[in-house]
Amino acid sequence: MQQTLTGQIKKINAGQLAQLFEFTRKHYVEYYDLQCELADHLAHSIEQRWEEEPSLSFDEALQAEFKKFGIFGFSDIVAERQNALFKRYYRLVWHEFRSAFTPPLILIILATALGMYCCMMAWHYSYSVFMLGFFVISTWRLSYISRQYRRNLKKTGRKWLFEEIIFNCGGFGVMMTVPIQFVNFVLENKLTQVSAMAISVILTLLFIYDHVVLFRMPATAKTHLKKVYPEYDMENLA
Repeated sequence: MQQTLTGQIKKINAGQLAQLFEFTRKHYVEYYDLQCELADHLAHSIEQRWEEEPSLSFDEALQAEFKKFGIFGFSDIVAERQNALFKRYYRLVWHEFRSAFTPPLILIILATALGMYCCMMAWHYSYSVFMLGFFVISTWRLSYISRQYRRNLKKTGRKWLFEEIIFNCGGFGVMMTVPIQFVNFVLENKLTQVSAMAISVILTLLFIYDHVVLFRMPATAKTHLKKVYPEYDMENLA
């Protein structure tokens, strides 16, 4: 590290580190994990700059390092981290989804698809019942998870990006639109055996996905968050 005129090594102190956290917040970094990463990066960069330019003040060194991030500031870093964690989230979802296809559960899955197929062939509008049940359960669960997340956020005062992704179910609302795509077809056309079976299989797979993102992932959030954030206070998660 660079030395001052008195021979002392110049480092970021606790007060300056707190300023770095505040600096990231003012520049629209709302997630505590990203604030930690950026504050640590800035602190290290400032200390390196002090080695070359010992006369710089803390604020001057900070502004010089911040300019390296370009006109968009930290937004590119945030977007990059979001993309990485979304990919991690969906890898976990895919793993959980595949785990449903064990020999005992496969029989239940096939029986569910066959049951919906028989219902749709027997009564044209039974699809509407399935749709209603899907939306009621999904909406209730999304609301419950959202309240759980807000309670935890209020208690800790810290937002963690991967926690938000898990409790937002990876943007599950988009998947809720999938069954809507079949509404006009089902209600306006006579179902054939092939179309009824295809819709039954798709809905069954969607129900499994529904269970994974709305129930399984939030229930195992502690395990996943601990792997991403070793420093995360797991006792704060409801």
